[in-house]
Amino acid sequence: MKVGYERFIEFEDEVFEPIELCYGRQLISNYGKVYHVKEDRLCKIHDNGAGYLSASLTMGGTALRYLHRLVAQQFIPNPEDKKYVNHIDHDKSNNSVHNLEWVTAKENTKAGIDAGRINAVKRGKTM
Repeated sequence: MKVGYERFIEFEDEVFEPIELCYGRQLISNYGKVYHVKEDRLCKIHDNGAGYLSASLTMGGTALRYLHRLVAQQFIPNPEDKKYVNHIDHDKSNNSVHNLEWVTAKENTKAGIDAGRINAVKRGKTM
C-alpha cells in the first residue's frame, strides 16, 4: 500500500515537491495537485469564477494561490524573469507543467488575441 502523496500520483512522470512558502507543509505536483503533508490529503481546489484554479496554502496564515503560478514557479526555469504564466492550450484548468510557459505581458496578450480570448479591437473616443 502506498503511503502519503504517492497514492495520488496518476502519471508516470508526476512528481511532488515542497512549496517553499509553506515550510514543507504542502507539496505541489507538476500536474497542479497540492498535497497537505500533516493532513495526508489533497487540498481542495477553488475556481475563481473565471476558470483559474487556486488552493489555500498554509504559510503562518492561509492564502489562496493560483495553481498555474505555483507549478511554473516550482518546475519551470525563468532565466529572463518574466512575470506572467501562459496556458499554452488556453485551458485554464490544465495546470500541467507541459501546458505552461513564462511570458511577458505583451506575449500573454498576443497569445490571448491569437486564440480569440481577447478582443483586439482598439477602443477609443467616439463622437
